Amino acid sequence: MRSKLLLRLVPAAVLAVVIAAPAVAQASEPHWYIGTTRIPEGKHVVTKTGGTLVFDETFHGTTVTCSVADAEVIENPVGGGAGVDLMKAFKVTKCTPPPCPVTSTGVARALVVTALGLPWASKLVGTSPIADEITGIELKVKCKGLAAYQTYTGTLSPWVGAGFLEFNSPTTGMLGTLGINGIDNFLAPAGVNAHNP
Repeated sequence: MRSKLLLRLVPAAVLAVVIAAPAVAQASEPHWYIGTTRIPEGKHVVTKTGGTLVFDETFHGTTVTCSVADAEVIENPVGGGAGVDLMKAFKVTKCTPPPCPVTSTGVARALVVTALGLPWASKLVGTSPIADEITGIELKVKCKGLAAYQTYTGTLSPWVGAGFLEFNSPTTGMLGTLGINGIDNFLAPAGVNAHNP
């Protein structure tokens, strides 16, 4: 009699663990917040960022500091799961010192960085610290007025801080031989960050 009772209880216990497992996994996934308020599931929040990043091309030994700005849409998916992001625009300007050869008149050519394949998708990853894993990144880099260019592709996972993304290559990723370091601040709305619920 006792063995029959155990046989009935064991499947019920296994079923309870299987049902509870997805809830436990979802509860530990990071979500987007504004300040201390979690963004409601399914609500799209348009954000803008701006900052200064250092692009370090290790193969050629070239390092430039550039201003960056982007526009993104962040969201906590309906039904749970980690927060997601769609980067719709990414602009790089004012790169110094100019690594390009000078023109025939002695003027330094500007470095032109173009984002290809936008939008870029990302997802919050529950590492410590929480990271925003951005996939499908593709940057075309060339000197203005010259035909030659270099393309850098890959995935970056900057850390999400209170109101900013921090790039720290190689820990947060590389685009081939291109390392990226620095801070990209969430400008609007202010206070965007990520937490494990």
